[in-house]
This record gives sequence, structure tokens and C-alpha cells, in this order.
Amino acid sequence: MSSPFIKSVELAVRRQFNRWFRADREPLIFTEPSAAGDVALEIGETPRILVLRQDRLGDVLISTPIVRALRKRFPHARIDALLSDNNMGARRSYEPFVDKFLHYKKSATQLFSLRSQMRANAYDVVVDMTDNASSTSSMLVTMSNSRFAIGIDKENRGVYTHVVPRVDRNAMHIVDRVIRLLWPFGIDASTVDKHMAYDISENERADAMQTLEKLSVDVAKARATKTLDSATRATETHGSATPTRIRIGVNISGSTLSRRMEAETIIAFITAVCAKHPSIDFYIFTTSDLVTVQRAVCASTDAYAVPVSPSFHAYAGALSCMHALVTPDTAAVHLAAAWQMPSVVLYHPEVPAVHPWYPYDSYSVACKTAEMSVAHIPADQIAAAIETMVAETGLVHAT
Repeated sequence: MSSPFIKSVELAVRRQFNRWFRADREPLIFTEPSAAGDVALEIGETPRILVLRQDRLGDVLISTPIVRALRKRFPHARIDALLSDNNMGARRSYEPFVDKFLHYKKSATQLFSLRSQMRANAYDVVVDMTDNASSTSSMLVTMSNSRFAIGIDKENRGVYTHVVPRVDRNAMHIVDRVIRLLWPFGIDASTVDKHMAYDISENERADAMQTLEKLSVDVAKARATKTLDSATRATETHGSATPTRIRIGVNISGSTLSRRMEAETIIAFITAVCAKHPSIDFYIFTTSDLVTVQRAVCASTDAYAVPVSPSFHAYAGALSCMHALVTPDTAAVHLAAAWQMPSVVLYHPEVPAVHPWYPYDSYSVACKTAEMSVAHIPADQIAAAIETMVAETGLVHAT
């Protein structure tokens, strides 16, 4: 049990934190979009808005509908987005809707420069899209010196001028939770397109397809029947009629060790699926730290080893050439949702009290384990999930 002295120190530190970050305000709570009138914030038609999304790649993707809705509501506004080293690679998701990106870096020099930049931009509104209490967000909100600060009602609520209620996080998808941040702008979230977006141009996809073609040619001597006709492949889309061969991407990299599959499991489910569906080709996607796993899988199966991508966008381009995806719960899930690509997603109870981040409004089959790693999901369960996906989406006709 904490001593009275330690408790008093904790309270003193908290009070000082609140003073530093103005965390003692009482924000206005919005329970619906029209709670404060037709136009909730008095910001006119050309406001200067900054959105904070300094967390992970997937967080950028799931919050794209908010940025898109703000641009639609305020077509002449200045809308900037603050990202970090962790997720700047996913900026393409925001690019059609924002004017400028600010870069958050964890260094005193960079923070001082960022503070000066934010204050020079004189934002009318800063929107914190995190649904966890974050000292970083509190610091950035304060540094912005914006007239209005919007966030989800949580432990650091005192840094905001306006908040929306934080609902039971185990009962509602993250997309539906954060979209409520539009309420203070007078935007009815129920009328907003909540689908994610991540654009790959036709030229970028053609380049990615060419890389996969070269990959097929490189192993053609060993697998002559696997070589696909380039002209046919270049015209295939996810919504087209069933192609001659089906490409299923397997992403073996997760953001944590608990989100990584073992080589033996991957080999087993690929072998089982290919035995029943010889028209399916598996493509193994990885990061540099798991190349040995990728090589082991491809050495024991007919799967293709996709070269490690130099950037998140290049990775997304290659992934967009797949017809379906198998992946642990990571950013790839939300890319698949953006493209309406069928997926099999592996989950473990990393945060039991939070609703799983399923692909939003997109077909998927969930493979779950009560253990603390997706490595505990057996190969036959994953193979069965792939079979369900193949059957229910019509990816493969009876062979």
C-alpha cells in the first residue's frame, strides 16, 4: 500500500501536470451534433484546423473518414495533420484532404520547433483523435495554443474545450467511436461515409504487378505452372469475375511479438489450402526482421516470397495486387478494409476490454485465441477460415 508521503507526491505531480497542460478546464460535452446549435463552434467557413494522429499506422487509416468529412464540410478551410515517425508512412490516406503535414519527433529541439510552427499557424481548432488518455496529446494540444480543443471524454479531459462521450470501448468499433469527434463541428456522424481510403494509382499498381511478375519468372523453372499471363493479371481487380489464379497475401509481420505467426503454422495451412485449391497462390509479405521465417515458409511450400518493401506505401501497392489477405491484427487489416478485400484476421486478447479492430464494413473471417499470442492459433483453424472466405466470397469455383 502506498504511504501517505508517496500519495502526496503523486498528487503534487498530477497538479503540476495539470498546471503545465491546462488540464483543469471543464469542457463542454456534446451528446449529439446539434447540442450547441446548427453550428457548434463559431469558426466560420474558413477555419484553421489541426488533427492529431501521432500514434500508429492503423490509427491513421481508421480516422481517415473524419478528415474527409471535415474537408467536405469546410472545403475552403486550412486542414493540417500532425503525424509521427511511427505513422508518417501512411500519410497517403490523408493526402487528398489535408493541406500540410506536421511531424512530431521525440526530441527537445524538434518539440520546440514544432511548438513554434503550430503557434505560427494560429489554429482555430485542434482535434485529438486518440481514445486513450495520452500525455503526448495533452502536451500537443497545449502547445498548439488553439482557441478550441476537441477530444474524447477521458482522463485528460481538462485539456479540451469540447468533448464527446467515450462509450463502452468493448461495445463499439473504433471507427464508430472516434467519428463522434465531428459532433462539435455540427456534423451528424450518421450521415458521414465511414469507409476508409488508401489510394493506389493505376501506375503504382502496374509497377507492383510487374514486380510480382518478375518474382514469378524468377522461380518459373521450378514452378512452370505458376507463371501467370501478365496481360491477364494487369487487368484483374478485386471485384472482377473469378480470375484464372487467385493471389492470397499472407502478412507475417505484426506490430508486436504477440502478433506473429510461426513458420510451421504458416506452412501447414498453406499446404492444406493448396491441396484442395491448386489454383490459389500464396504470397508471403514480411519485414526485414522476419525474412528467415519467410524463407522457411517458401522453401517448404510453393508460396512466393515478396521482397521487403522500402516504404509503407510500396508495401501497400504490392498488397493491393492480392485478391485476399491473411494477417494478424495490424495495419494491413485496414488497408484490406479500404479496398474491400476479403481477409482472414488473427486476434488475441491484447486489450480484453476493447472491441477488436475488425476490418470496418468489409468481409472478414476472424480467427481468435484466448492465449496471449496469435502463435497459439492452430493451422487447421486458419485453413478452415480461409476455406470459409473462399467459399463465401466465390474467389474460387469448385476445382
